[in-house]
Amino acid sequence: MPDDTFKLIHSMKERTGTHCWMCDGCSLGYKKLSDALAANAKEISGLKASVETLTTGVSENKNAIDQTNKHVNKEISTLNEKVDKVNKQALVQESSDSVLDEFEEREARKHNIVIHNLPEPPESMFSGVQRKNYDCATLDNLFKDMKVKLSVKTNVKFSARVGEKNPTKPRPLLVGFHKEEKNEILSAANNLKHSKFFNKISIIPDLTPCQRQREKTLMEKAGKLNTEMSAEQSLNWIWKVVGMRGKKRLIRTRIRIVENSSANKTPVGEPEKETRNSTRTRLDSKRTREEDPEELEELETSQRRKKN
Repeated sequence: MPDDTFKLIHSMKERTGTHCWMCDGCSLGYKKLSDALAANAKEISGLKASVETLTTGVSENKNAIDQTNKHVNKEISTLNEKVDKVNKQALVQESSDSVLDEFEEREARKHNIVIHNLPEPPESMFSGVQRKNYDCATLDNLFKDMKVKLSVKTNVKFSARVGEKNPTKPRPLLVGFHKEEKNEILSAANNLKHSKFFNKISIIPDLTPCQRQREKTLMEKAGKLNTEMSAEQSLNWIWKVVGMRGKKRLIRTRIRIVENSSANKTPVGEPEKETRNSTRTRLDSKRTREEDPEELEELETSQRRKKN
């Protein structure tokens, strides 16, 4: 290559950064553009490095957050277990307290009876002592009609009217005995059906609210079970609540067939006709002196609603 040519190419390289020949204006523009592109490339490279650094930081932060979440979730789980344990202990304690309270209340009532429909002292008696003496005298007369060898003075621990006064209905009389006289009273209560003055009263044990609710639930369950029986089953079976107050239970019993005899005789010369007709009847529990009249009234109302 001639020296002049080499010098020209070298001069172009120094001025424009390229070996291509171009005029001075284009050479200067090309150099500025090349410098700008190089600066942009450098800046982009720096931005990439920053992004990579940020990505690494975000990843590290994410890992730290995940570890923190695991730790927090573990602590929450531990706290929930402790709370559940405390709640279970509280529930057990509450249940134990309720059972103990119920037991103590039953023990306090086990020698008591409640007498319904026993006439109250007349309104002319304002003194509490007079009214109490009147009730005691009525109780003594009641014991005589029941044919039991008991007296208020010897056997009754306390007696008191319970509930609010009602001008149309006497308040129940709560009577507490010293020992087991209550059972003797309940056993002899049927003797009052022949009494002239006390044939409309009823005598029941003094039940706790829990016992009364249980008996109500049993009655409702019996009604539900009878409703859910098929037509064929209802012809042969019935659910009912039986037993004394405080000891009632739910049973399923077969319906007894009651046969009615005809009093008419078949005339001579005519073919013999059937003289016995079998009819199926439900045998409900007989009303005893130990039954609560309010419960019987509620049961009768429920039965009337079902018929309607």
